[in-house]
Amino acid sequence: SDVDDPPNAMGLSSEVPEHKLPIPFSCQMKFMFIELFGWILKFLYRTVVLLAQKLWQYISTHPKSSPVAMMMLVGVVSIRRKKKHRAKVREIFDVVKEEAYDRLAHCDGNGGYAALHLRDDVGHAMYPSNVRERLFMYNYVWPRVIIEVRADNRVRKFRKAADGKQLEHWDLNTNSKRGWQLRKTPNKTPDKSIETTSSAKRDP
Repeated sequence: SDVDDPPNAMGLSSEVPEHKLPIPFSCQMKFMFIELFGWILKFLYRTVVLLAQKLWQYISTHPKSSPVAMMMLVGVVSIRRKKKHRAKVREIFDVVKEEAYDRLAHCDGNGGYAALHLRDDVGHAMYPSNVRERLFMYNYVWPRVIIEVRADNRVRKFRKAADGKQLEHWDLNTNSKRGWQLRKTPNKTPDKSIETTSSAKRDP
């Protein structure tokens, strides 16, 4: 009678010690990262479930006061968001204003700078790749810059066509342009009074 051949199998016997199969350090780090990531997910899941249970217990046992507590919680979160938003706007405003005036000061001629184009140029200069921060500047910071510039009598405001559209233009007066450029340019000329004093000391 024919006897079935035993299945072909390949493997390692239990006699092979573990140190004969070294695991690369990169693989060990990957395994550790996967385990750590799984532990963090479990911890977050259990925390959310626990908080949900506590919240449900509180709502069940205090049906009258729970809506008030929820409204207070929402109010606190909303106030903190508004404070954070205002702080960010104040922090960016001075930088945006400085950049806008610097470009107005270096605008040649009396043709002015289209306010819309100025906004886009400043936004792309400050945030060349971060679209989210650029849009934040457009929506919340630039309107304050507009108010500041329109209240500045040194800036001439007028409208003219640009790219087929009637756009508001800004033009900084000549004296202000020179003053701004001198303020932004490092002074490399030595003080005349210092030169006069030093030369007087050298005279016999």
